[in-house]
Amino acid sequence: MNGRLDRARALMAQHDVDSLLVTSAPNRSYLSGWVTGDDGQPSGALLFAHYVATLYTGATNLPWAAARANGVTFESWQRPWTTTLAAAILATGAARLGIEEDALSVGAYWALRDGMPGLETIPVSGPLSALRRRKDEAELDLLSRAIAMTDEALASVLPGIVPGMTERTVATAIGRALTDAGGDGAAFPVIVASGPHAARPHHDPTDRPIAAGEPVIIDMGAMLGGYHGDLTRTVWIGDPDERLRTIYPIVLAAHDAAWAAARAGVAGTAVHEAAAEVIAAAGYGEYYPHGTGHGIGLQIHEAPSCGSQSTDILDIGDVITIEPGIYLPGWGGVRIEDAGVVGPDGLRRLTGAPKAVV
Repeated sequence: MNGRLDRARALMAQHDVDSLLVTSAPNRSYLSGWVTGDDGQPSGALLFAHYVATLYTGATNLPWAAARANGVTFESWQRPWTTTLAAAILATGAARLGIEEDALSVGAYWALRDGMPGLETIPVSGPLSALRRRKDEAELDLLSRAIAMTDEALASVLPGIVPGMTERTVATAIGRALTDAGGDGAAFPVIVASGPHAARPHHDPTDRPIAAGEPVIIDMGAMLGGYHGDLTRTVWIGDPDERLRTIYPIVLAAHDAAWAAARAGVAGTAVHEAAAEVIAAAGYGEYYPHGTGHGIGLQIHEAPSCGSQSTDILDIGDVITIEPGIYLPGWGGVRIEDAGVVGPDGLRRLTGAPKAVV
């Protein structure tokens, strides 16, 4: 953790701030080692000042945080937390405070400002989050294990899917399987989208019965130590219908083209274009509405982006997904997603789940 804290201090110097307030759960977890989510209100805040990083949280959380965090000191806060932090920041004598402008509500920001008259605030959300892009060995271990658990969970559930089973039943079984495989739970709400519902890139499972031959998109991931697995497979029961026989190979070819394009130094837009060109050449360009991939880590969607509007350049140590799809209203869709680690010569595959064959 000390290396991470040092990188945060270097960022402070780059932006000429003499204190830094970290309030987002992913960045706080990354820098302190205390992995926790937030539910509307931050469960803690990390304050850098005078070469000391102090983790503030409620008294009930202090023993938990102290058992998990590394390289930081601890203080309890009183609600509202902004009052405690404003006083602590003022006590440092800071003149310029770096803040995560994307992680502060308007109310929290103004409460802090009211308690710190005359203090200049400098937005550093983007640069601070960018510290998390290149995954170290410990992070790669957690991500690899989360993805392996995701693969295992899917393999355990697929044989039990039969015609008439509902999307909700399958999603519930997957949720249990993710925990049974050793995960801390689901990294995000499981998607099971069958038939016409598979024309929606995102979907809440319903009581719709799954029919033989139609596409069923399953999007799932295990959570482990705060890190997110992410896997999508399109499956079917029995023989696929004729449209599925046509669409599936196109999406698989788009997936493989994007995978082959991804390596360090390549623009995220180029990875997206590699997939989009395959889909457009097959006549389905208008039915591909989303980007080809995204980073995963302490967030299920983080930098870098591999979409049409991305400004990111892939770098060694990025962990990204490749997940093109085609979605036809009234019929359904196909999406195929794997995750890999960016290297100088390409992606090292982390996903092990087999793909269907038509």
